[in-house]
Amino acid sequence: MTKHTYGVIYELRWQTAEKTYRYVGQSVDLDRRVREHRSYLKRGDHHNPFMSRVWAKHGDFEVHVLEEGVPVEDLAAVERRYIDEIWGQEGCLNGTRETINPMFDPSVKKRQAEAVRATCQTDEWQAKNKAAGARRAQDPAWRAAMAKRSQDPSWKAKNKAATREANNKAVELTMPDGGVEIFESITVAAEEIGVRQNTLSRWLTGERPWPGQGKLLRKKLAHLSGIAGRYIE
Repeated sequence: MTKHTYGVIYELRWQTAEKTYRYVGQSVDLDRRVREHRSYLKRGDHHNPFMSRVWAKHGDFEVHVLEEGVPVEDLAAVERRYIDEIWGQEGCLNGTRETINPMFDPSVKKRQAEAVRATCQTDEWQAKNKAAGARRAQDPAWRAAMAKRSQDPSWKAKNKAATREANNKAVELTMPDGGVEIFESITVAAEEIGVRQNTLSRWLTGERPWPGQGKLLRKKLAHLSGIAGRYIE
């Protein structure tokens, strides 16, 4: 395995008419890291739901190198400095300030996903998200764009293909009793645990907290409290 001495701090940027969305990261292999981001976003299983939503609405991002030639041992500190510059600003897509390079520690992806989910469950974030959705729903231009997109044959085909691909991916579920089961598709997994495919898909992609992680637990899902899972690559 190649031992890297230097790395870069990069920014993924979506420039829209309304605002600029930014995500700051670090890598010792920028091309590979960018490919990973695009691959996860295209498959719909990126650990960062903020980026997933912006990708779904605005498409591909621009890549900007903020600083290069950074010694590996300094990457975390330098990345944190850049994250601090955009932290709390509208359009910041970093869901956590954790700066461990996932290329060095794959387990960080799980911790990052948990931190993002925790942020999404706060009253403040949910209120802001609900308010933003309400404002968007009242925008005639947005409604017209959504209506036009829903009638676009190419979009329908792409959406159908993406749904079919996601539903056909193998799923690993850790059951409430701690046992691990593998299912050949999300369709089979959803049927086995007694939920809708869309519900399970949202759990797997982090759009909704798993049963037992949110504030409320519906009685009909009480038996699933503590379940967790992932798509199998």
